[in-house]
Amino acid sequence: GKDEFITKYRNIIGGNIDYIKTIDNARLKDKVKNNDPKAQLEMFIRMTSGVVSDNEYDKWDLLEASANAGLPEAKARLALHILLKKDLSNDDIDKALSLITPVENDSPFAKYVLGRITETGVTDEKPDLEKAYQYYCESAELGCEEAAVRRAYLLARGIGTSQTLEKRMGTVQLKNIARNTKNSYAYELLGMYYYETEQYTDSFSTFKEGAEITNDVYLEFRLAECYYGGIGTEKNYKKAFDLFNKASANGNLEAKYKLGLCYYCGHGTTKDEAKAFNLFAEVAEKGNAAAKYYLGLCYYYGYSTEKNGRMAYENFAQTANERSQAMCMLGLCCLNGVGTDKNEKIAFKCFETAAERGSNVAQGYLGKCYYFAYGTNKNLDKAINCFDKAAANNDIESEFMLGVCYQEKRQKEEAIRHYKKAAENGHKRAKNFLE
Repeated sequence: GKDEFITKYRNIIGGNIDYIKTIDNARLKDKVKNNDPKAQLEMFIRMTSGVVSDNEYDKWDLLEASANAGLPEAKARLALHILLKKDLSNDDIDKALSLITPVENDSPFAKYVLGRITETGVTDEKPDLEKAYQYYCESAELGCEEAAVRRAYLLARGIGTSQTLEKRMGTVQLKNIARNTKNSYAYELLGMYYYETEQYTDSFSTFKEGAEITNDVYLEFRLAECYYGGIGTEKNYKKAFDLFNKASANGNLEAKYKLGLCYYCGHGTTKDEAKAFNLFAEVAEKGNAAAKYYLGLCYYYGYSTEKNGRMAYENFAQTANERSQAMCMLGLCCLNGVGTDKNEKIAFKCFETAAERGSNVAQGYLGKCYYFAYGTNKNLDKAINCFDKAAANNDIESEFMLGVCYQEKRQKEEAIRHYKKAAENGHKRAKNFLE
């Protein structure tokens, strides 16, 4: 212990360790109040990693102030923050590049950011994983821990090597960084590696260990998703709800949406449409596509709010390109004239697009378009094909419509078979038609 103490402070005196990184939170706050750029950057890092949970500061304001003061690492971190935005524009890309280019050789973190830019292909036509791996190697060798984590993750996925043994070294490196430094990012990527390679039990165990050791909000969210979806463990809606609630209270927007979903479905808690609506509205305002879709459903059906066709239509329209369910509901709005003018042709195109993207409900509505000639010519064979696909995925209405189609084709035995199956699953009209 004494040797470690002597080495630590000898390094500080010798200039090998940035003094600001060694001071406690109280002294760091004093320096932040005096607008010390290095202190502002360090406070941002501690808040981001969960070391400081004080709501006295806006961490992004601190980062921007530090970047404006000219600190290379702050500029690099601000560039990364801009590039990770969901609704990234060309202006955002230009601003990020204007921050990162001048400090490319002045900060190990800048090289890490260049690796992320290259890996995602955000400024080029396509990603270049090999080049990104080299950036991470350079950055890691200069002491950037984030780069070491990312390098290990790509190595585990086979980037930079074709050797099985070296791939295994990637997972070993991730484990070592995670456990030796309690690095939440290393736990996250290790858990994601296991998930992506279908090692779900290991994925769950990694997120659980990481959440318990680091108290990281994002790891708690990942663990909640495992409990919610039964990934690597048994489904446990109560544990999922509690973790979503905790992560939501710590500012995780995705957790806040999932908390709304728990209230909406009554998973792990008492069903509460009012709480669900308020949470969806809050998260939708921040641009979350899934929350916008559910907010649209609330307005469409009048869950905890008055029915509002226009608001339903607008929310579905804003997220239709990202979610097939929203595209399907947009088609339903156009078919019935909810929140917009009735337009069967547009409805047909919406159902067709959503069905191509995998929406089973849309597949059933597409079948009805072909059967009833909504926005297209009547085509009994195409209708049967759509209903057959939807019924195979337990759509009881489509099972009933198959009976209707075969009855029209005068194929009694087939019609009775489908009516019977739909009736056995509680379809009332199918019982009447069967009689």
